Formats: sequence, structure tokens, C-alpha cells
Amino acid sequence: MSRPGLALALLALLGASSCQSDVDSGPVTGEVTGTTASAASTHAAEDSETSDGAPTSTAAPLPPLETLPSDRFSLQASGSIELVAAPAALLHAEGALWVQDHRGWLITKMDPETGELLGQAKTGLVGCGDLVHADGGIWWTGCRVSPGMVKLDPESLEVVEQVPELGLGPTEHQGGLWRPVNLLGDTWSAALQRVPLDAPGEATFVPVPGLRDGEAGAISANGSLWVTDRRSAIVYEVDADAGTVLAAVPMPTPAGSVYLVKHDDAPLFYDAQTGRIVTIDPRTREARMLNLRLEKPHEYWGVAASSAEKDEGHLWVRSGDGEVWLVDTRQDVVLRRIAVDPAGGGGDVQQIGDKLWVSGFASQSIERIALEPGGPP
Repeated sequence: MSRPGLALALLALLGASSCQSDVDSGPVTGEVTGTTASAASTHAAEDSETSDGAPTSTAAPLPPLETLPSDRFSLQASGSIELVAAPAALLHAEGALWVQDHRGWLITKMDPETGELLGQAKTGLVGCGDLVHADGGIWWTGCRVSPGMVKLDPESLEVVEQVPELGLGPTEHQGGLWRPVNLLGDTWSAALQRVPLDAPGEATFVPVPGLRDGEAGAISANGSLWVTDRRSAIVYEVDADAGTVLAAVPMPTPAGSVYLVKHDDAPLFYDAQTGRIVTIDPRTREARMLNLRLEKPHEYWGVAASSAEKDEGHLWVRSGDGEVWLVDTRQDVVLRRIAVDPAGGGGDVQQIGDKLWVSGFASQSIERIALEPGGPP
């Protein structure tokens, strides 16, 4: 997430266990789904319905799986980069690649060209959620066991700001860092918190009637704030200046492990339980479910998605343990399928130039893949 368009979000497991049990309703006949689908099985009738109750259109067959030149950088405790838990969220900012240690304390800074380790720092918070670049710093969010948010100086890697309360998926908007937060015992179940970038200690709250938790992130898109939660499957559009809800857009998916990602200056809703992606037109507030279904990785279920560089409407997203897809979100077409190390069990994905970086949650490694055929990794 932190990611072009995201990020996400997105994004890591929002304070829950990365191996939680939830029920996947399984693929629907006639959709592009998972990591294996033949041309004969990927054609659906027009105006048919999925088991989610949403209409589908004719789906194109999946392209062949590409195995491209790649190299891996070990982040295991016995290697050169000592992480406590596992690499998850990725962020390209301030000329570096930043790696979040999910449910650990360390943030890692790497050279995006060479993969060289440039530095590490202890954040003081067990990490969940996403990484965000704002106000010249790198923001890291904690989990339920260590709620809060810290800002790190990208050069010294020192913590320069700290904000309490549990809230994941922050986004920069109109001079502030916004995030949904839980307000247990207060008037509302959850609300949007604004942290002024010039005065982080003077945080204020904006109520969002209907918002039931602060663990699915917020994004800034098309001049508004957008927020959702894991209990209602509703996306709210909020006017930050007026502090009012402009719209409540129901999603065509059940409530559960859901996340918001910014893509093409619009909110994109990802349901990790069913592998569904829903785009939202910020002008008409119309929700449209893409006619494809992603396979859920075995280890890391946080959203792993980022907009492709220089290609509007194209989204990189992870499907299952061993594949990354390039999806045309306007045409419902999978343009590319790229093989990644299946031992990773899930993780984030981030394009930087002609390279694709993929974090391996379970393998404790970072994989760098050359997107141009015949190019070095």
C-alpha cells in the first residue's frame, strides 16, 4: 500500500493475525479466477450472476504464466538484514525502497536499483497496516498490541513524531494525515482522525455515522476522503472541510477482510475473503465488481496491490502464493501473469521502473523481477 495509488492502503493485516480463519466461497464458473483457468472454463454468459449476487460479463482467458529473470534478497535473521517477523508492505519514496516488518519492529531501507541495504531502524511499534510517505517522512502504524503511528526521518531513520490510538491505513489529505480510528467507549464506534502535519499533537476527529471500526484504512481521491470498515461492506465518502458524509456506497460483497486502495485517483475496494475487486467511480459513486477473482495466499492476507507506472487503468495485484497479475481494471482483463517465489505465501508488490519488487511474507525475502523480456533482474 504507500504505493502509487495506495496503497493499498490497503493494507497489512489490520491488527488481526496474518493466518486468521475465514471462509472462502470458492470460484464461480465462468470467471477469471485463481492461478489456473483454461480458455474453455473462462467464458461466462452475458448478464449471468455470480454466487455473490453480482452480474458478470464475458471474461477473457488468462494469459500464459511468465517466468522472468529475478533475484532474491534474504531478510532472514541469519542473513544480512535482521528482521523480527516477516516483510510485508513496500513503499517507494525518498529515493529508496522501504520494507515493513509485519508484526515486528524494524523498518528496512533498500537501494531500489541494487537491492543494497541502506539502513534499518526500530520503530518502537509492532507494525501492521501500511507505510505512507507524507510531509517528507515515512509513517508507520502499529497493531492492537502497540497502537499508534510514528514518523521516521528518511535520512537518520529516527522517530521524529508519535501519535497514539489504534488506526490503520493513513492517507495524506489537505495538509493533514487522516486515518480511521477505534473510539471504544466514546459516542461513535469509530471516526476519522486528522493529524495536522505541522502540529501532530493537535489531532481532531470527524464522525462518520455508520463506521464501525478503524481497521480498513482511508484514501484521498478526487478531492474527497474515502473510508470503509470490516463489518459493513460500505464505503463512505467524506467532505473533510465540512466534516460531513457525502455518500455511503454499499459494496456487492459480504463484510469481512476488506481494504481500500487508491487507483486512478479513485477508490478501489478489495475483499480478501472472496478475492473480489470493486472499482468505485468517484463522480457517479457507482460500484462495479471486476469479473475476476484472486486466489488468497496461504500466509499473508493483507492487500497486495499497486498501480502500474505510466499505465492508467493497470493494476499489479498478487494472486495466491505464486503469481502476480497485471490487471486492466477498465476492461476486466488480466494482461500478464508473472511467476513469483511460492514460498513467500503472500506479500506486497511494487513496480519501480522496469522492475517489480515482491515481498515474501513467509520466506522472509524480497524478490526483484525484470519486467522487460531478456533484461537483467
